[in-house]
Parts: sequence; structure tokens; C-alpha cells
Amino acid sequence: MHAQSPAATPATRPALPKLKLVLHSLSLLAAALVAYGFWSSLPAFADVFSSFGAELPLLTQLVVDYPQAVWNILRSSLAHQLAWLLLWVAVRERWAHIGLLLASLLAWLLVALQIVAVYLPIFSLSTVG
Repeated sequence: MHAQSPAATPATRPALPKLKLVLHSLSLLAAALVAYGFWSSLPAFADVFSSFGAELPLLTQLVVDYPQAVWNILRSSLAHQLAWLLLWVAVRERWAHIGLLLASLLAWLLVALQIVAVYLPIFSLSTVG
């Protein structure tokens, strides 16, 4: 029989840093709230953009034309972040924490991209005039 490796036994796992757990959980919650807030305001932005009468940037046009696809991508990245958080809590290994950090980075980059897409026409109109 094979002996279990020390990393596999629950008794030898390092203690879960409570502060990191709280910060990662708050990061996930904040990303979800910001993503949903901007996604739910897309119809209002679409009305504002139509009143501009100017050609919208490609990124903004995609976000306005396909809001459900945007929401699906954001939800997927948030679910990905949650899965890595749960995996990190379960195994408490460095590779899981690195995966969680990368998933958090991806989620926040997608949220930032959505915000940029929404405000890009306003910035581009201010430079035209």
C-alpha cells in the first residue's frame, strides 16, 4: 500500500488565512455587484448613445448590441473565481491560491473592460469637439 503524502492529510494542511479568505470573498462580491450594476444599466446607456447620433466605437457597439452575451461572459468569470476560491479553501495549496488570484484578475479585467466600453463614446465625443 502507498502511504499518503503529508500534503494530502487534513491534519498537516496549513491554517487558512482568515484575512485572505475575507478579502477574496469581498473581491468576488464587489466584482459581482459592479458587473451586475453596469450590465443592468446598459439599456439606459443605449438610449443615451442613440441620442448622440454619432458612430459608436466597436467595443461599445458590441456591448450594446449583445448585452446577454456580456452578462454570460461576466457570470462565467465570476463563477470561475468562485470555483477557484472554493478549491483554495479545500486544498490550501499555493497553486490553488495562484489560480484564485488569476481568476480574480480576469474577473476584474472583464468588469473594467465593460466599464470602458460603456464610457468610451463619452470620452471620444469629448475629444472630437
